[in-house]
Amino acid sequence: MWPFMLTRTYVFSKTIPTSREELLRVVHDPMQSIALSPLFKFAEQDPKDPAWYTVTERLPVLGGLSESSTTFRCSFANNETGRYTEVFAGVGTHMDCTVLVEEIKENPNSAKFTEVVVLKGFILLMPYIISTMSKAHYAILDALVAKFAP
Repeated sequence: MWPFMLTRTYVFSKTIPTSREELLRVVHDPMQSIALSPLFKFAEQDPKDPAWYTVTERLPVLGGLSESSTTFRCSFANNETGRYTEVFAGVGTHMDCTVLVEEIKENPNSAKFTEVVVLKGFILLMPYIISTMSKAHYAILDALVAKFAP
């Protein structure tokens, strides 16, 4: 549907002060992962397909002066190195997110969290989507650090 839909790839990464196993426990728990977002309002697991969730998040409007909300569906598939998440949001917005959790050999009390997000969205909304997504994902990384900080 080019030129109306654009696709962009973003990488978010941070060293988290915990073991790989502890970080994987959080990554493999969809409700815990969803709730780390600063935009989180509500999430519900699909009773017919437990891999799928319906999530409601806040949307800042007018530079944060006002607020709206959006609801989207996402699926979670855990693997031994992390997780794959697929998100279907409004106006054709789609995200493929791959999370990789790696052990840091030099420091067994830390793990590297890396998320690769492939974002597809309507061209006129991409600046807003990118800005909102980036702020939320950086805040999630900070929340992970705070969760495990001594």
